[in-house]
Amino acid sequence: MPVKFFRKMLLLPLFFLSIIFLSGCSYKLIPISSVSSKIAIPIFSNQTFKYGLEETLTDSIIKEFISDGRFQVVGEKEADVILRGEIVQYLKETPSKVTTTLEENRIRIEVLVSLVSKKEEKTLKERKIEEVFAYSSSEVGGIQTEDEAVEEACQEIAEKLIDAVTWDLGFATI
Repeated sequence: MPVKFFRKMLLLPLFFLSIIFLSGCSYKLIPISSVSSKIAIPIFSNQTFKYGLEETLTDSIIKEFISDGRFQVVGEKEADVILRGEIVQYLKETPSKVTTTLEENRIRIEVLVSLVSKKEEKTLKERKIEEVFAYSSSEVGGIQTEDEAVEEACQEIAEKLIDAVTWDLGFATI
């Protein structure tokens, strides 16, 4: 009987040490597919009346991919996949007037994107991404101009897009 007791007593510290050791593990993103991480992002086409929107959006997306670090942004000749996009809607809305001095405006941007495999010359995924961004035209802090709102909305779209592409290319949390 004392031998069994001592064995159990020896296993208890090992159990606690393993819990402590395993709790130190963290999540990390690693590629689980054979898809390389070289991506080309040509300038998006703009089917709206908003001049320069395609440049603002494409720049935001490229900066987001570069800062994320999981993808190497390259030209189309070196790329394994190409991210193509088309801005299909830009709306400026004035939904409500809260007071005579505070007016809330909204912009809505809708983008169709496709992820194309250069090697197989086929579309891997297509997705619609939409962002609605509210801003105030008052003089009280925050986003005050339509152009500032457009930049913020483009940044939000870039963040959504990198998440979508990351999962579409087979990256997973382990």
